[in-house]
Amino acid sequence: MPTYLTLGGILGGTTLALFLIRKYMSRKWGSFTSDLNLDGKVIIITGGNTGLGAEVAKVMAAKGATIVLACRNWDRTKDFLAQLRKSSGNNDVHFMKLDLASLQSVREFVQEFQDKYNRLDILVCNAGVWMPMEKKLKTLDGFEIHVGTNHLGHFLLTNLLLDLLKMTANSRTVVVSSSLMRTGRFDPADFDNFHEGRIPEKKSGFAPTGYCDSKLMNGLFTRKLAEIVPSMKSVCVCPGFCATELGRHVQMPWYKKMFFPLVGLLFMRSAFRGAQNITFGALKESENLVNGGFYRDCELSDDYMKRLDKFDKDELWKLSAQYTNLAE
Repeated sequence: MPTYLTLGGILGGTTLALFLIRKYMSRKWGSFTSDLNLDGKVIIITGGNTGLGAEVAKVMAAKGATIVLACRNWDRTKDFLAQLRKSSGNNDVHFMKLDLASLQSVREFVQEFQDKYNRLDILVCNAGVWMPMEKKLKTLDGFEIHVGTNHLGHFLLTNLLLDLLKMTANSRTVVVSSSLMRTGRFDPADFDNFHEGRIPEKKSGFAPTGYCDSKLMNGLFTRKLAEIVPSMKSVCVCPGFCATELGRHVQMPWYKKMFFPLVGLLFMRSAFRGAQNITFGALKESENLVNGGFYRDCELSDDYMKRLDKFDKDELWKLSAQYTNLAE
């Protein structure tokens, strides 16, 4: 048999095998669509200019909602904003500056939002950062970058908007977490999550420990929020391993770069597919959601709920309120 035919057969067989493996892996990925009309509804999406947040914004804008894209940078938002208005035919989509790594920025955002709107139907806490722990980056207020941005920023934002959320009938808060929360830890007596972060003694896994800890905090925060405000539905969702810009600051050695496309082909879902888990949390019928629940692939996850049971959500809330000067 000619060499080119042999190579062609191997290539074809390999391609088919990879396709079948991906098909098998994706069979349980969450999928959700809704025919709800969102005319008159006001929605905030943090990090709504790219990745998962942008995909959620597309769905909500197409349904007629008033959308506030709460993002750090106007220059990185303006083109998407123009495209979104054009593609959805909805001009009631707006940019408002929000830097979750600055508690002052959070307060300024809330004040501006309250000056413009008298209701808030859905708050999507989506924005997040992923940074190498060895860089020891911190927020403007001196907190470990992941915990300060992914948790404390959203904690303060949600609490400052609670009055509007309570005033709005059938309001909802959706907090985007991650399955990586399963390796997260929160133990104030053992280490300082908030300022120094948890630095492992040896390299374990690919995810920054601060990121994992912040995603655990997202889940604990959501459970406590549901307890404090039972009239509002609060859910936490995992969108899965998605193709977004989250890991853009990570530098991989060349040998990992060689294998990453294969890993992505087999296991990585598109931002569009991952975002369906977020729209599920935002638009699923309220009576079919567990308040404070952790959802993965559009289903309540008993395993992750049990993981959350192992940590003190009350202590996390207390410390978070203290560090964000919530009473002020």
